[in-house]
Amino acid sequence: MLHAVRFEKGRCSYRNRYIRTPDFEREEAAGRSLYRAIVDTTSAASLVNPLLNMAALGSAVKDVANTSVLFHGGRLLALVEGETMPAEVGLDDLSYKGRYNFGRTDPLPSFTAHPKIDPETGEMIFAAYSAFDEPPVHVGVVGPDGELKHSSTVKSATRKTLMHDCAITENRTLILDFPLTIDAGRTFSGGRMIDFEEQPSRIGVMQRFGSDVEQWFSFAPGYGFHMFNAYENDDEVILHGCRSDTMNLSPPWQEDGTIDRAAFMGEFFREGSPKTTRLHEWRMNIAKGTCSERDLGPPDFIDFPTVSPKVVGRQHRFGYCAVFSRMPSVQAGVAVSGSLRKIEFPADAETQPKIQEHVYGPGISGQEGIFVPRPGSEQEDDGWVLVCTYEEGRGSQLRVIDAQNFSAAPVACITLPQR
Repeated sequence: MLHAVRFEKGRCSYRNRYIRTPDFEREEAAGRSLYRAIVDTTSAASLVNPLLNMAALGSAVKDVANTSVLFHGGRLLALVEGETMPAEVGLDDLSYKGRYNFGRTDPLPSFTAHPKIDPETGEMIFAAYSAFDEPPVHVGVVGPDGELKHSSTVKSATRKTLMHDCAITENRTLILDFPLTIDAGRTFSGGRMIDFEEQPSRIGVMQRFGSDVEQWFSFAPGYGFHMFNAYENDDEVILHGCRSDTMNLSPPWQEDGTIDRAAFMGEFFREGSPKTTRLHEWRMNIAKGTCSERDLGPPDFIDFPTVSPKVVGRQHRFGYCAVFSRMPSVQAGVAVSGSLRKIEFPADAETQPKIQEHVYGPGISGQEGIFVPRPGSEQEDDGWVLVCTYEEGRGSQLRVIDAQNFSAAPVACITLPQR
């Protein structure tokens, strides 16, 4: 479901709508879910269920658009990673207008849930993976008008990695080749189709309109779902993101067919746990071919990073992310955020960042924050962070937080009629 809050002339309005894809319509008519699970299920089911889906429904995976939303080329697009193209949604009424193929007759091999928009050129840049094609990774550039300008496979990216995010600099695209891989063959021996391998992480640096990676850099095994931003500084490319030492998408199934989700979530908060997603920095020297990496700040469980849209691909000073709370997460069996964090990044490779916290309060959880620059602003953090929160018994609110007075109470709280 999409939720939209519109600010206009000192007032705000709210609307929500389901994205009524053909599979949504089909399941609504049936009155139940029709697709079998692929990721959060047993090893055998992850192999068999796509085949059963294909036989019964004509597609291995459900036609959804449920991961992120962005506005580009005059279109509001709802995104999901994989072989499904973005869903175009009406800006005023949130109606589903169909899949958008970027001016092409045929869809691209796949797309990402997190493309990046260059604030100066207006181009939308993406790097995406496919579980079926060879080579499995391709990149592209969409012009400000929404038409595809460039597309190429990445020949040296041969590992079938679950590449959820991508990153750009002013001139380059980064290929995030982390060792969370897709291999159906593992299921025949009781393994998982999507699983973490104890292999080096790789980050490939390529020209935005290039056809392959110019230089690969090797790092310790690890995984990052989401990145803050990347930028160039002379011969260096610096990337900030959220990284864990390992990753597992499926909780362990017990012999009785249940999952101990409390124990599963508790592991993310255990001191020194390799599953904890922490603030991380990767540095790559293009001229020397050297690289380094390090965790930044306290080893807290964080994710869902963002920066000002004005600095995407350029050097950033500030970033914002969700911080997860142990007890609410363990009790719910899923990650629950109790606060937002503002990070002031150091410019060098030795200094630690400065952090500020916006705590929601007892019993209140929040979602992913987004930074909105103040019109005409010149300072990077002159604007607001918007985040939806929920409190049991009181419902949902949209909080508007002054980014320059981050720890203070919100400048506005808008009560929403729908969770």
